Amino acid sequence: MSVSTHSQAQPPLYLFSTMSDKRKPEENEEAHSLLSDYFSATGIPYVELEGTWQGQKELSYLLGGGDVPEELVQAICKQGEQTCYFVLENHKHGTYKVIETDVASGAKKYIGYMRSMDKADIDRLNLDYSYRKDVDKYFTVWPTDTTMMDAFEEEKRIVGQSGIAGLRAFIATRFPGKLATV
Repeated sequence: MSVSTHSQAQPPLYLFSTMSDKRKPEENEEAHSLLSDYFSATGIPYVELEGTWQGQKELSYLLGGGDVPEELVQAICKQGEQTCYFVLENHKHGTYKVIETDVASGAKKYIGYMRSMDKADIDRLNLDYSYRKDVDKYFTVWPTDTTMMDAFEEEKRIVGQSGIAGLRAFIATRFPGKLATV
């Protein structure tokens, strides 16, 4: 009996919203509700998320790449007047690399890692987040791979001492070119 040492590549996850600041709140709610109905009627597994994007509250979806093609996600986002969606690629130990995908061009840009974080830390750092009710956890995009706890502890210490300015300096020196301009 032969046992393969190579693991199968996990399909990505897609994180996106249908909420748009170009529509009235009730139109956003209707679009979200219609898409939920579509996923349920067709048997597409999905998770609804609550959170913020660019400081604005919104509802979003998490879909498995094994359940839908990325082209469907891109088409939904185009119709929903979105500028981008996230592709979450399995990294290691339950961590996902986050690839921001431009809806219009399809261009992809790595932006960090999806990590769970305490809501108090998210609020203190004024970070965008996604909240999963089904697991009662908050997630945010973090610029570094924090599966190594000692690296994460260093970042928490820096943030605790110097706030967001200290974290920016840390990222700029340790990870040149990875800091998004704000």
